[in-house]
Amino acid sequence: MNRLITIGGFSAAIALSGYGHAALITEGLTYTVASAPSEIHTHSDPSCCDSSPFGNPPDKAEVGAFSGEPGFVEEIRGFSEFDLTGVTSGSPAYLTFDVYNDGGLFLDVAPVVPNNDFPFFGPITIEAFEADGNFTFSDVTDNFFIATSIVIDTFDTSPLSVGDILSFDVQSVVSDAIDNGWSALGVRLRADPVVLSGAWTFDQLGLTTTDESTGVPLPATFAFLLIGVAAMGASRKQMLT
Repeated sequence: MNRLITIGGFSAAIALSGYGHAALITEGLTYTVASAPSEIHTHSDPSCCDSSPFGNPPDKAEVGAFSGEPGFVEEIRGFSEFDLTGVTSGSPAYLTFDVYNDGGLFLDVAPVVPNNDFPFFGPITIEAFEADGNFTFSDVTDNFFIATSIVIDTFDTSPLSVGDILSFDVQSVVSDAIDNGWSALGVRLRADPVVLSGAWTFDQLGLTTTDESTGVPLPATFAFLLIGVAAMGASRKQMLT
């Protein structure tokens, strides 16, 4: 049974491109699930290799939304599942991935209209859940809506650029999963709160032994706090002048 746990003290960082799985523990089985008004379907899955704008390119974690006809909005969440076979409890572990596109998988290429090939700016929450390490259409719905997840961290998309690498310390999460007998660890990325348009796409999701990034970006809450402080400062300066 899954537990709802909020874990503090996680580190997140952004670096230049070049992540090459140098310190890889295990690579994720990565896919994207979208919730349309009448169905659940994938935008990216391991069983398809179509790179066309309306295709399902494999191994991508798309996060955000796709807005089609008036009143039609799909919420999009990215997933990755990690086989824990041979992984040792208590060993260093980081969830690492890179920014593939500052937009979604519906690219701005004619005649693809509408598209979501543009970003949204706001928080993305990273959550973990018990997984089976296999991609099947029968469980993507469960993974999309699963409520009893472990909250790993939240980060702000505002400072992101294509090629950036993010690493999050998940040693405690991985150790707890192993100690509880999980065969695989699932990770879900979702816009929080839900957005109505725009997306980000991530790839090369893996568990690494080291932080693959440099520098320390602002967590989402602190980033929004600084925006508020800057606005207050500008307002005060205007009053003084």
